Amino acid sequence: MENNKQLVFEKDGKLITDSLVLAREFEKEHKNVLADISNQINKLIEANEEEFSRLNFQQSDYINERGRKYQKFDLTEEAYALIAMSYVTPKAMKAKVKFINEFNRMRQALQNTSKNLLPTTYKEALLALVEQVEANEKLEADKKLLEVEITHKEDVIIGLVDEISLAEKRQILNRVVRKGGLNKVQDRWGELYKQFGLKYHLNLKLRYKKYKSNKENKPKVYSKLEYIDKVMNKLPELYEIACKLYENDVKELVKEMYELNSAGERELAEIQ
Repeated sequence: MENNKQLVFEKDGKLITDSLVLAREFEKEHKNVLADISNQINKLIEANEEEFSRLNFQQSDYINERGRKYQKFDLTEEAYALIAMSYVTPKAMKAKVKFINEFNRMRQALQNTSKNLLPTTYKEALLALVEQVEANEKLEADKKLLEVEITHKEDVIIGLVDEISLAEKRQILNRVVRKGGLNKVQDRWGELYKQFGLKYHLNLKLRYKKYKSNKENKPKVYSKLEYIDKVMNKLPELYEIACKLYENDVKELVKEMYELNSAGERELAEIQ
């Protein structure tokens, strides 16, 4: 999808574009487009429009030319309009006109296709069936190829998630944010909380602030991490995000932890 010049795509019966296409067409860095999307999602959440956010902004992944998996967003026409609204340079206006025309063209093409879906003769039905089978086979082959490319990475993530206890996850989270150095601690916590909010379409900062402001709320919490853990019961989900963001650091910490545990068990066995 991201390697051609197409602007609008059909997915599950909906017309969408994505953050990579916006970055290309509006001549922006992808990370800046993601920041714009994050900002709009937060504004929607603050306006109690979580449902609109969930239906129109869909977080997904893509594989770059080096075979690495990164985050992107799929956007409906409505979501695209919200993001593009703030782009007002002459070049941006040209890009917006291109998108509007393409959304209209694709919508008309889908309508025309739907009118001609039903075959009128046995021969047409048979040919349509053959075409559909061939298309399904190609999709299945493409899917298997993509699965092969990311299976190893997913296996690593699953191993790092499923085999670690809740207490160990909490310990690793605290250590992994310090892994980049003291000057990076705040940035790493910020990125973790940002990705958590995007994944679950919520404003974590606002929720945490409201919870703390009510003195009757229990349990008492003193950090966003404690709020996610004790109030939302989503520490494993935050840990999984950390595994994807800081995979190598988490792998190193898990290895150290198991090596320490193994050494302790050997010492205990020798004493006994």
